[in-house]
Amino acid sequence: LSAQLSRKQRHEFPLLRIVEDKAALTYNLGPIRLGGPIINELPVGVVLQASGKVGEYYRIRLDEREEGYIHESQVEALPEGTVRPGYYLQSVQARPGENADEVRIPWPEPAPFAIIPLPEENKILINLYGVKTSSTWMVHHKGLSNIERVDWRQLSPETYQLILHLNSSRIWGYTMEPGEGILTFRLKHPPKLEPGSLKGLKVSIEAGHGGSNTGAVGLSGLLEKDVNLDVALRLEKLCQEAGIKVLQVRPEDIDMGLEEKRALVEASDADLHISIHANSGGVNRGYLGVSGVSTYYYNPFWAEFAEVMYGQLLPLGLKEFGVVGSFNYRVTRLSSRPAILVEQAFLSQAEDEEKLASEAFRQRMAEGIFQGIVQYVSR
Repeated sequence: LSAQLSRKQRHEFPLLRIVEDKAALTYNLGPIRLGGPIINELPVGVVLQASGKVGEYYRIRLDEREEGYIHESQVEALPEGTVRPGYYLQSVQARPGENADEVRIPWPEPAPFAIIPLPEENKILINLYGVKTSSTWMVHHKGLSNIERVDWRQLSPETYQLILHLNSSRIWGYTMEPGEGILTFRLKHPPKLEPGSLKGLKVSIEAGHGGSNTGAVGLSGLLEKDVNLDVALRLEKLCQEAGIKVLQVRPEDIDMGLEEKRALVEASDADLHISIHANSGGVNRGYLGVSGVSTYYYNPFWAEFAEVMYGQLLPLGLKEFGVVGSFNYRVTRLSSRPAILVEQAFLSQAEDEEKLASEAFRQRMAEGIFQGIVQYVSR
């Protein structure tokens, strides 16, 4: 047998246009169950420069230092001779909008971008790839609620960076909305609550798994999907009694895909999101003995929410499993609102499963999650 190895120069790889909304551009191709860390989820129409291919994934050149990977199904090759997007950015406007501070960024060409949350510095960074500065007109309007000012720097010859200085790390979510020649970054204002109550708050609740997707199965045959739904419905009742409006993402035992669940949350006006799951360990390396409660977040701005929730669940008598960051579960991979996941306990561990099988314990679990919401909103 003989084999030939061919090599292309970078300029011989095509420009690619994204054809699927929220296309995931990852840092690498590391073998991770829920998918590797993500640079950004990009909208339809963004144009990327390919610089290689590994199996079904294109390697993407962002600038001379940064690269990423995207699946071939999410892009189409553009005709030879197409010019890579690039432009000079002169003016940015920060102004109050409807229930949000807005930063309006010129986007005359579909250049890729990334948003970098830095809660410990009270900052959000926005990288625009292929963009150069001619910035001499940074406009700040009166009435901004969360944004103190917007600065810029040319991070590299090919990358322009906006620096959003915030007055606090306590924010209620943000979105980037592409339009005709413009990107609008929206930093949400806090929910408007009636004084001394939670009326006006809206919460979305996802009961994990469902239908033919049972999730974990306990030692006695207890199904995770049933435990999750029972606790989610109990939590809904507690919220409604306190005047909180609820979106119950999976209100019954039905099949729902992760993207379907996520789309429901994103399309809603919920101020907070909580996914409810139960954990399980494998048979290898003694994982059947692992137990305890844990909370998870993706965006580091939501770490506080996960920590507050964890503190309310530990008194239930479960062991510590921890607060886990950078968790890539699709339904809580949100920046549009504080979003966390609760793993109530381990169905694969006998004592934990016995607790989860108890209606009284599931009621206490729902009450603990409810108190986590109350404590977080009240801070």
